[in-house]
Amino acid sequence: MCSDVIAEDTTVLCYIPDSVMPKAQTWLPGPPDSTSMAFAYDMHCYEWYKTLRNDEERAIEAIKDSVEVIPEVLKRFEEAFGMELSLEETPEIYTLIEGAMSASNKVCDIPKAHWFRTRPFVFFNEHTLTPLSEARLSQNGSYPSGHTCKGFITAMLLTEINPQRADKLFERGYQIGISRLIVGMHWRSDVNDARMIAAEVVALLHSNTDFLKQMEKAKAEFQAKKATGISSVSSDVNNANNGNNTKYTLSGMKADNNYKGVLLRTGKNTYKDF
Repeated sequence: MCSDVIAEDTTVLCYIPDSVMPKAQTWLPGPPDSTSMAFAYDMHCYEWYKTLRNDEERAIEAIKDSVEVIPEVLKRFEEAFGMELSLEETPEIYTLIEGAMSASNKVCDIPKAHWFRTRPFVFFNEHTLTPLSEARLSQNGSYPSGHTCKGFITAMLLTEINPQRADKLFERGYQIGISRLIVGMHWRSDVNDARMIAAEVVALLHSNTDFLKQMEKAKAEFQAKKATGISSVSSDVNNANNGNNTKYTLSGMKADNNYKGVLLRTGKNTYKDF
């Protein structure tokens, strides 16, 4: 079984044996041809998502979503999950996600190396919102997005543990992919197809006995924590957006009280531009 050595005498199982390690390049469509309408759409999306950087709050969220270490990845999901997620408070959940992330890395590395697609910030010779990562990631293929894959895998596994929070968790996982577009590290097609790989990874994880045993431990840990009420995220945080009268456009930008538009859904105060 494949594994990652993360420290001396410390090995993280990725749950997917090398014998069934998927080769997504055999079924993914691959990056669009540079002369295609699909690539024109990729370029359009790159420019459009850069405009969301004007929303300082969303830009900060996108930068935070760029961190890949397990403690920070789990922290990004705490509010959606409704409970603190950490090695100290939820070690079984932590172990589950850690192994799944190891599997995700290995599965994504294969198509990344196969296509070695140029990242958009390199293509346009521009800086991203995470400049310290540019040198390293410019040497790493853009397609598919590893961050997006891991975000969606995390959302799916945490939903299995806490199904009552499914919508919030999937929204959080979805937004991690959008964050990769906002910071300028990926094309839209990188993000879209990464979610397909995430589905394959999760399916394969569920065929592994070690994973299934760890999932049961994670579920039991969650139920025990839920029963005691310990380590739950504050209800003030969970309900921070309830009753919020802030208006947003479809692009996610905040709108002031003088904004003119058509209200589409009062629960989210979403407006469509005239």
